[in-house]
Amino acid sequence: MPIVSKAGFIAELNRRLLLHPAYRPGMTFTHYPAEGSVENATGYDWVPRIPGNPQPFAAIAHEVMDEGWGIA
Repeated sequence: MPIVSKAGFIAELNRRLLLHPAYRPGMTFTHYPAEGSVENATGYDWVPRIPGNPQPFAAIAHEVMDEGWGIA
């Protein structure tokens, strides 16, 4: 169960996103809320928002969480 910083968690999500077959340029995971710093984030988000179709973002996020990744 990897324990990483908030920035490390976002970096891992984005690393996997780049490898996903549905990846398109411009897709990225971000910290939430985006207005603040990653250290003050309360969660993560992604862009672009695709109404009714959160793939591949949801699949990647669930995969990482199912593997037991934690945030320090």
